[in-house]
Amino acid sequence: RPSALLVCNDFLDQTNCTDINRVGFHCPVNGFPSTVSKFMECNEEGKVESVCDDKLEMICEYVTPSCLVHKHKLCDLNPDCEDSSDENHEVCASLTVRTCTRRGRPGVPLAIPLSWLTDDFKDCMGGEDEDGSQWATCGVGQTVRYVPENKASKCQDVFLCQGGKSGYVEFEFLCDGVESCGFENNVCSVS
Repeated sequence: RPSALLVCNDFLDQTNCTDINRVGFHCPVNGFPSTVSKFMECNEEGKVESVCDDKLEMICEYVTPSCLVHKHKLCDLNPDCEDSSDENHEVCASLTVRTCTRRGRPGVPLAIPLSWLTDDFKDCMGGEDEDGSQWATCGVGQTVRYVPENKASKCQDVFLCQGGKSGYVEFEFLCDGVESCGFENNVCSVS
């Protein structure tokens, strides 16, 4: 992972890059649209101040104990981990068909995980991921969920969470050993 060379204490020397090969992110900096160097990606918060107002460059996760990947490098068809776990991450199981240019992958139109839609964080350059009317849905009431556009006509029933928990589990994920509602796998042993 590249690291930023400290020139300015506030890292503003890592913004408004003129070399497009160094641009890693598009984000507001001090309220103004800016580019931020890819060398600011995944620097540990607390050790390095965030440059983006929304801390975009800090949204990273360990997909394996040895592989730290930026959110926008997940499901991008370009393995960043030796074992490609960033391309097999759980959010990659349900992607949009339509693409957008991710703010952390400039110039590359990519599908985005359905879980990023209307999550109050702008992942697409144009913010279209936050406009729920642009994306296909299935279900009614508490079962409304985003689906890939090519599956919207094939909405399936879902298992509703019980006991005051909101949400649902799609039948294909019921009895998978993962407790999404907190107890739905008990149904598997009863039936």
